Amino acid sequence: MRHFLIALNVVAPVALIPLAMEGHFWWGLGAVFVAHMLALFATLVPGSSWWGPVVREFATKDDEVWLTIDDGPDPEDTPAVLELLAQYDARATFFLIGEKVRRWPELAQAIVRAGHRVENHTSNHALSAFWRFGPRRLREEIEGGHRAIVSATGKEPAFLRTPAGMRNCFLHPILKQMGVPLVGWTVRGRDGVSTDRDAIVARLEGGLRRGAILLMHESKRDSEGRSVIVDTLPRVLEAIQTRGLRAVVPEAVPQSTS
Repeated sequence: MRHFLIALNVVAPVALIPLAMEGHFWWGLGAVFVAHMLALFATLVPGSSWWGPVVREFATKDDEVWLTIDDGPDPEDTPAVLELLAQYDARATFFLIGEKVRRWPELAQAIVRAGHRVENHTSNHALSAFWRFGPRRLREEIEGGHRAIVSATGKEPAFLRTPAGMRNCFLHPILKQMGVPLVGWTVRGRDGVSTDRDAIVARLEGGLRRGAILLMHESKRDSEGRSVIVDTLPRVLEAIQTRGLRAVVPEAVPQSTS
């Protein structure tokens, strides 16, 4: 699909000229519009595999889910989250932002000491611009986040999650060269943008099943300054246990993609 989208976005603008000369300008413009919209869909819609594979669940024979937590480390949330995970004997994967790791390396170290996994969420989490970065800037973001985690923890990140799941036609060739899978999610609570605790928990509960990848976020607070994940994580962990599931860290690279 990736090669088709690239070819379509090259051919459509070129075809516009002869079509316009033949009096079919609007047909040509329509073709360009459709080509651009398809590329935009592949770029901005989380979980779309049109540019390349995205891990959206993991293969397991056991009743397990993969709990992933983005946007840390956070000096207020991370210690509290680690305490909650310990209380419920749960394991999580923290997709960390390189800039925050460089600021608070001791928090990344604490995550590892507690038996959890640290992975790459890019260097600066350029939410509004990541989708339009070229190959050089994308590689800088990926490698910068990678280096920060290795420097702080000594652990080599095996996976990448991009800001809001965004990507473009340049990303997957870079990841293939680096041997790094792109990890998405099965279900998310939207706690990175919402503070509605009940809605967040309901969304996550609705996606609880064997092999599901759950997405939550640190560093989100409501208008009164209260942490969203500290309020919602216990309820999610309770739901995981009630369903007879365990929150684990996969031992190997997940193979189930879409």
